[in-house]
Amino acid sequence: MPTMTERRADAERRRSYHWLADVMRDLELDLRRGLKHSALIPEDWHEIARRAPVPKKRQVTLRLDEDVEAFFRSFGPGHLTRINAVLRAFMLARQAEVLEGAEGRHYAMTDAERLRDAIDNPFTPGAREIRAEYLKSRMKALGVEE
Repeated sequence: MPTMTERRADAERRRSYHWLADVMRDLELDLRRGLKHSALIPEDWHEIARRAPVPKKRQVTLRLDEDVEAFFRSFGPGHLTRINAVLRAFMLARQAEVLEGAEGRHYAMTDAERLRDAIDNPFTPGAREIRAEYLKSRMKALGVEE
C-alpha cells in the first residue's frame, strides 16, 4: 500500500500533468489559428503575461546566454515573465514525468515545503490534511493526548 507521501506525490504529478496538458492544448490551438497581432507572439502569451502569478516571487540573479536573453527581450516588455512561464512549463513537464532528465532525479517537496505551501495556500487540495497531520505529529512529540 502506498504511503501518504507517495499518494501525495502521485496526486501532485497528476495535477502537474493536467496543468501542462491544458497549457499545451491552448498553445496548440493558438498555433493552429495563426499568430495574431504579432508575427512572433501567440495571443495567449499576452494573457499569460497579464495573469496574476499564483506563487510568490523570489528575486534571484540568473545568467543567461546572450542569444537567449536577446530572444526573449525582442518580444518587448514582460520578457522576464515569459522566461518564468517557459521555466514553469519545463518544471510542470518534469513533475508530470513527461520529460525525464539525464540525472534521473525527480523534484519532490520536502515535508517542510509541503507544510509551508499548505499554510500559504490553504485552499489547495490536501492543504487541510497536511496541516492536520503536522499538528497531530507535534502534539504526539509534545506528549499531548488528542
